[in-house]
Amino acid sequence: MNDAARDIPWVNTNEYTENFEEIPYEEQLKYAGQYIAASLDGTTILVGGTDEREVESKLRTMGLNPSWPLSGLDVGSGGVGGWVHDP
Repeated sequence: MNDAARDIPWVNTNEYTENFEEIPYEEQLKYAGQYIAASLDGTTILVGGTDEREVESKLRTMGLNPSWPLSGLDVGSGGVGGWVHDP
């Protein structure tokens, strides 16, 4: 294992999913149709953008590493993986 691989934080996917599902729908709706980057614990949507490149650029501007897990995903209702839509 190289040193670069050790710099990637561990993600507890169960915790991430539980926390992301607790983000209010109204907050998720702000990012409807966009790709997002969420905090590694899933409690906060950090940035949104029209594509992964825009999200990565915004993360770099914030001083964050865009290659960390769970960045650049699209917002879905009830979790990550789909598009937010009005019910």
